[in-house]
Amino acid sequence: MDVLHLLGDILQVARGAMGLDSEVISRVDSGGREFVVALGVALLAGISSVLGRWAVLAINGVRGGRLVLSIVVASLVPFILYTLTAVAVWGTATVVLGDAPSLGRVVPVVLLATAPHIWGFLVLVPYLGPGIERILSVWGALVLWTGVAVVLDVDRWTALGISVAAWAITRVGAWLMARPLQWVRDTIWRLATGTPMQLTVQDVLDAFPMPEPDPQEGQR
Repeated sequence: MDVLHLLGDILQVARGAMGLDSEVISRVDSGGREFVVALGVALLAGISSVLGRWAVLAINGVRGGRLVLSIVVASLVPFILYTLTAVAVWGTATVVLGDAPSLGRVVPVVLLATAPHIWGFLVLVPYLGPGIERILSVWGALVLWTGVAVVLDVDRWTALGISVAAWAITRVGAWLMARPLQWVRDTIWRLATGTPMQLTVQDVLDAFPMPEPDPQEGQR
């Protein structure tokens, strides 16, 4: 498989997903090479998001090989989270519809919801970073909604209901597993970097506070 050709396919599919192009999304649930393309989109989104958090890595003293390893480990996170979401979508669809496509068809489509996060490197833009992150999250939700409608072949409102239910199931599961997942995250971080995690992305963003309005200004 030619790497450059594969990268071109990944970027093309990511662009189509970000544009909510149902035709492009429908090609991904065919399996085989298309699964690799969807996985590539998720990994690219993960890498971009991690690069957007370079300040966290730098403040934690990560350099050289450790930096590369940290990026690789963190880049796998979107794949894991969205695979769990795909399982929730598949399970919900099976209960609601009585039948659903195979999990192997649902996973690559749900992975495309990570496409907007290819712009994740922008989250550390001073002042605008938090807003950009929210926009990317909403954008990803729209891609998920479109993808669910395509892969399940249902109307948009049924797709919305299943998407929201799957999101809720994933959130509840994450809440129940919060402490174990935090331990795993911190352990992976220590193994990858050799240092304890000291700051989060929000800590870095808080270093660029928005200017507070002068209360006397409005009285003039």
